Amino acid sequence: MPKAAGNSIKKVYEKDGLITWGHNLRKSNYTRFPDSRLAKLTNRFYFLFQHFYFTFAVIRNPWDRVFSAYKYLSKGGNCQEDQDDCNKYIVDYKDFKDFVRHGLSNASKTQIHFIPQTFWFCDNNNNVLANEVIKLDNLEESIAQIMKRFNKSHYKLPVVNKSNSLDYRQFYNKETIGIVKDIYKQEIELFNFNFK
Repeated sequence: MPKAAGNSIKKVYEKDGLITWGHNLRKSNYTRFPDSRLAKLTNRFYFLFQHFYFTFAVIRNPWDRVFSAYKYLSKGGNCQEDQDDCNKYIVDYKDFKDFVRHGLSNASKTQIHFIPQTFWFCDNNNNVLANEVIKLDNLEESIAQIMKRFNKSHYKLPVVNKSNSLDYRQFYNKETIGIVKDIYKQEIELFNFNFK
């Protein structure tokens, strides 16, 4: 999912056979994981699918991710679509707190960097479809364990698309902490995230 080390993982592990599921909703042929062919089949078939493929997703602390996505888009991202989204979702707000107060609710419904993370790996009934969900904070250790489980080499992940090195916590206040908590309630509760 966007802003959760996907490009780093893809860069390192695709050569070893890891298949990545993209997140570009802007493409006309995009289908949500699992793709529409699998989603149309029965739960029993999906149960079998899970036994043939091991899938994992990386999830990031929502407060950290929102700040990172804001910084990334406010700098124009890395493509024309990101620049267009900056103009559509970011530029009208004077700063990060203003964006969270007045723009995040709308952005979280349509903009790929702000859509709740559970959208990417849960079905319409909020069931987790990935075999394993790992937190970005434990990424290196978790990836190493997964690769060991499948007798694959583990490589240190490079930092790709890093939008800032600032501590997100200093850019929030009580009100904006609560707004993010409300918008991303499902993933916060499901994966035991907290602001700190």
